[in-house]
Amino acid sequence: VISDMNGADVKTKELLTRLARHNDVIVAFVFDPLEAELPEAGRLVAGDGEMQLEINSGDAALQKSFKAEFAKRTETVKSILLKRDVAVLPLDTVHPVVSQVSSLLGQRPQRRR
Repeated sequence: VISDMNGADVKTKELLTRLARHNDVIVAFVFDPLEAELPEAGRLVAGDGEMQLEINSGDAALQKSFKAEFAKRTETVKSILLKRDVAVLPLDTVHPVVSQVSSLLGQRPQRRR
């Protein structure tokens, strides 16, 4: 399963429990490091194509809240998956996937010829 686990809830827990009951399950938990910690970059504008939001990324309260929200989601993921013997591979969106997976599985990436 490859997911950012955004929106994971009780139903997610039920489905993964049923899947793990008779299958080996590995979840690639994909996240952007910007989700984990908001950089101090001053005023930023974010948009979804229809609406825009301006934030002050240097605001200490906003940074704390941002970091706490990601920690909460990470804990939810752990509580859903680890209690079910589901392997979790945290993969960030910055580094090459192959090298991250190889490292997490204890293997050295092979060089292309």
